[in-house]
Amino acid sequence: MPRKPKRRIITGIEIGTSTIKVVMGEFLPDDVLAIVGAGQAPSLQVQKGDILDVEVVLNQLARAVTAAENASGLTIRDPIFVAVTGAHIRPVVAVGRTMIQGPGHTVTEEDVVTAVQGARSYGLPPDQKSLHTWERSFQVDDGARVPNAIGRVGDWLSSEVLLIVGQHGPLETTCTMINDLMGFRARDVAFSGVADCFAAFSAEDAQEGHVLIDIGAGVTEFVVFRGNGCYNAGQVTIGCDHIANDLAIGLRLPQPRCKALLRDLTELGCTAVGSPDGHERSIDIRSGPGKDRRVPCASIETILRLRLSELFEVIREHLERHEALDRISDVCLCGGGAMIPGIADLAYSVLDRPAKVVRPRLLSGQQEILNAPNYMTPVGLIRWGRLMLEIDGEAEAPTLRRQFLAEARRFAGMVRESFKF
Repeated sequence: MPRKPKRRIITGIEIGTSTIKVVMGEFLPDDVLAIVGAGQAPSLQVQKGDILDVEVVLNQLARAVTAAENASGLTIRDPIFVAVTGAHIRPVVAVGRTMIQGPGHTVTEEDVVTAVQGARSYGLPPDQKSLHTWERSFQVDDGARVPNAIGRVGDWLSSEVLLIVGQHGPLETTCTMINDLMGFRARDVAFSGVADCFAAFSAEDAQEGHVLIDIGAGVTEFVVFRGNGCYNAGQVTIGCDHIANDLAIGLRLPQPRCKALLRDLTELGCTAVGSPDGHERSIDIRSGPGKDRRVPCASIETILRLRLSELFEVIREHLERHEALDRISDVCLCGGGAMIPGIADLAYSVLDRPAKVVRPRLLSGQQEILNAPNYMTPVGLIRWGRLMLEIDGEAEAPTLRRQFLAEARRFAGMVRESFKF
């Protein structure tokens, strides 16, 4: 009797400012990701993605891991992939240059590899590590920048790549914490925004060019995903906690009450772009034991619009400065902030691109995850993790992904920076 194939469960862990999420998944035919278990716990002593107290965070992570294992009936084992964010993460654009060695000065694959390796050798400070490396464009002599230079004729080839780098200390703190809890290290670490993109887009989707904006509690990450991968990335240390603080100041309410208010906006009928009757309607809000206040709906909406408009303006200015805005066809929103009513319309008005809230693609399992834009990161980690395993030869790629995987394998040393500190 043939033996039953061993299940390959991949786990994604996100340690966010407000919540720690642990998601376990396995892949079914046709690239469907089945969620077999998920758990979460309040994230304490994490500020804007930075871990302030390792012991406290470790205890909360243990709670989330236990919840996921109980939901699945399975013990979490290797491989685990973990997301990181915070002010220490930054994008760097590096350029490599080489003489074209191909016959007749025609650019070959070897020329491309040499140019990309030259860009990747960009000298980082000793306290920083590269998380991701993505090709952006190529240029032959003084010609136009193109996504693929193979077959072009010239004397010099330059390669422009995007590095996403982080500081050694916070990265190693996260890896060590996982090892202390699980007894083994995470296989790899990804920038949260990159993980989001793997949850949202297929290789075919990426050809159109999107900017994905993840609005979390303390940090908002954004990534321009186009062509072979990440073209531009950044983050703003503004999130839902800042919106709640604005509401607390503007409405003279306790901040915990304003955090709850953000979760109840749909029920209250308030939107980020303003409701038709917002100026005529007031909302009863309990501000303390036995204390109720009537707050104009328009006041809440004005605060939402001002803070979120500022956030999108900062992102737009960044994209324009880095010549990335013209490379996107639409805006995709995820994270807890994506559940604010009217946020897609507000993003469209500021960024001048069609905007929508996205959820994990090709997913099966728990309904609360299927429709949750705030689960994009741990779900994306599982998809990104599978790619890392494929690059390492530990998993077989589905047919539709083989071309993309072949491209990734060609630059395996540049796509994956293993964490051997």
